[in-house]
Amino acid sequence: MLETIREFASELRATLADADDLARRHAEHFLRLALDAEPALNAPDQVEWLDRLDAEHANLRSALDWSLTSDPAAGLRLAVSLRRYWEIRGHLLEAWNYLSALNAFDHPPELRVVALRDLFSFATDLDELDEGERFAEERLRLC
Repeated sequence: MLETIREFASELRATLADADDLARRHAEHFLRLALDAEPALNAPDQVEWLDRLDAEHANLRSALDWSLTSDPAAGLRLAVSLRRYWEIRGHLLEAWNYLSALNAFDHPPELRVVALRDLFSFATDLDELDEGERFAEERLRLC
């Protein structure tokens, strides 16, 4: 039922004059959530934060999808903040796909270094060893 409501709201949002501003604010909200969750995913309240991110998984995906065309830097910050969540919950291919797509854009070196670390990690988890080596070498050059 929630997915049906989410789809309806998404269709309705597309008809609004300020739809892009609404999508930007949505993405900013979920970036803040992911940034808050990131340190907690290695803390005693990990389970609560995992459950919260699970409940917002579709919204996180929506924010990432929007960022691919509108704000790749914010999307990459969101993606690297979700690394531990994706690892724990086994969303390795999803992580790989978003990080790869967002990494294709030009980003500040300090953000790119973190993304390359995560891409290397997911590449090795997914047995994409040639890609992993490429990411490691690129990260080494940037460092």
